[in-house]
Amino acid sequence: MPEFPHNSRILSPLERDLAVWRIESEAGAAEGTEDESVLKGFGKALADPKLLLMILCNMLSQAQGSIANFFPTLIAALGFSGTISLLLTAPPYILAGFVYYWLMWYSDRRNTAFPIIIVCISIAMAMYIIPMATVNVGARYFAMMILPFASVGPQLVLYKTINLHLARPTSKRAAASALVNAIGGTSNIWASYLYYAPPQFFAAFGTLMACAFLFAVTITFYRWLVLRENKRLDSGKPEEIAKVIKGGVTAEMVQLEWRYEMY
Repeated sequence: MPEFPHNSRILSPLERDLAVWRIESEAGAAEGTEDESVLKGFGKALADPKLLLMILCNMLSQAQGSIANFFPTLIAALGFSGTISLLLTAPPYILAGFVYYWLMWYSDRRNTAFPIIIVCISIAMAMYIIPMATVNVGARYFAMMILPFASVGPQLVLYKTINLHLARPTSKRAAASALVNAIGGTSNIWASYLYYAPPQFFAAFGTLMACAFLFAVTITFYRWLVLRENKRLDSGKPEEIAKVIKGGVTAEMVQLEWRYEMY
């Protein structure tokens, strides 16, 4: 985006005020008032323990999402001709598009992320079992219909979490997003070597199941961590608030009564 909401020339004054208000209430900081170097923001991002958990979550989620890179290979293992196999790759993605839209609508409407991640992981784990347990074409294609949105869906709300929980300063948010994307994306390198031995792909689906389980454990721990930080903020005790500030929350966010949301 060429402009921030507070200085946008394409928005009306009322639209600018509304956009700024939404950003400030979510981020817990005044918009357009920060002047901090990128390097300093990078250092703050590295010092935040939540970033390490987000990187691990994204690595595990990206490993699950690697199924999208090899989806034609999985569909081809059903035994149809090349043309039919390519046609059969389309319906799961059409379904995924509708589900993604609904997931994000629901997340915004309910201001939630954790239940969506856990439900998607649970569905994905069940779907990973089907291709390993049977060679029945109908059952396997049913799993293929579900897997794209169940495997990739959690990534969508993960990025929302990063932008909200590591929101300020903006240089820190930028560094955090870059690190999560860069390091998390490395999963696609080693996951590329899993998709062999059709039609059941034991190595691939077994590894994805393990990643899904570890993802669920990690995000549950993350939830416990941010809820603990919220309790510290709610306590009003200076010593407890100091611990939260040390963990990455700014003094301005505390003054504006900001809280970790969606978990």
